[in-house]
Amino acid sequence: MSKEGTIIGKCLCWHAWHNEICSICDYERRIAVIKACKPAHEVPTRLRLIKPIHGRAPAAVRATAMACYMAEYTTPQHFQAAVAAHKAALGTHASAIEALHASECGCTEWNGTELVFPQEAQP
Repeated sequence: MSKEGTIIGKCLCWHAWHNEICSICDYERRIAVIKACKPAHEVPTRLRLIKPIHGRAPAAVRATAMACYMAEYTTPQHFQAAVAAHKAALGTHASAIEALHASECGCTEWNGTELVFPQEAQP
């Protein structure tokens, strides 16, 4: 974080993606993508829920999240292997992650698998 409290660079976040409870992302870049590319009815929820994790996530979760972030720019097979390792770490440490999530985020939109967004308004 900068002196002003602005998040700079990559960090371990809650809800950077709709189907991952925590992952490493380039926070500012992810916010820009959400604003520019996501459906309008999802944007407020996504922006409210993406936030840095302040507590200490288990070491295996942190390490595998970083491996996913780094593997994003390698081969698809390497990236898929990194994602599988991260999902395994999340599974192994599910109770610790869920407890940390409850204390830091406490959202009701996470159903254990993905974020549930409000329904899009019908014309």
